[in-house]
Amino acid sequence: MSPIGSKRPCRLKWVSQLIRDGSKEWNEKILEKFFHKNDIDEILKIKIQRGHNEDEVAWHYEKTGCFSVKSAYRLGMDWKENRTTATSSSNTNGERMVWKKLWALQLPPKVKVFAWKLAHNSLATQSNEAARRMVNQSTCVICGGVEDGHHAVLMCLHARTLRSAMGKFWKLPSEDKLSYAGFEWLLQLIDNNEAEIMWHLILILWRSWFVRNELTHSNRVPATGKLYAISDKKKCLIERGSR
Repeated sequence: MSPIGSKRPCRLKWVSQLIRDGSKEWNEKILEKFFHKNDIDEILKIKIQRGHNEDEVAWHYEKTGCFSVKSAYRLGMDWKENRTTATSSSNTNGERMVWKKLWALQLPPKVKVFAWKLAHNSLATQSNEAARRMVNQSTCVICGGVEDGHHAVLMCLHARTLRSAMGKFWKLPSEDKLSYAGFEWLLQLIDNNEAEIMWHLILILWRSWFVRNELTHSNRVPATGKLYAISDKKKCLIERGSR
């Protein structure tokens, strides 16, 4: 990807100046002055509206064109990461390398999708449902804390118990590394830990979310049985009846 070459400086300000007067067609002579051929081919594919609509301000980071605080926050985080060269979460071209680390983990597809939803704070937690006015409170029905994604899979009593039990068999991040570290806490964990440690942890997080749903929606402990998780060194068991 090298520059094709320079064109003469363009002092045109409006798109309408590239359109023939009194018509709805592109002025190819003007396009040839200021654009390269491959760009002209793409411009000519754009259909010009027949009506006389006024220009409108649109926020192109949303499909609707409407500004949202959520998209502005993500834009700010991307800018921040692009300015930070010490982290490998982003490349020089703005590509988020940490997402490649997530999808490369040796996990079942449904567990990867769960991790993706958790990283985007899109799980059906009490906080998210309260924000959508589906429930009145964002309180965890198991332990009484404020239930966001981080609480549901890491801080709630049943999640802590399961993680403590599996920590005897699997290498996991230390507890002080699991505290809430902002909106991208899961991405930071993926970026700062070995792949084996993260697929261990994410599998436990997925299991914690499953148990949480069984306890809150069905009001029951998951059915008796065993969930097998295979690692390179040993076979470990997670009792479905454990909280």
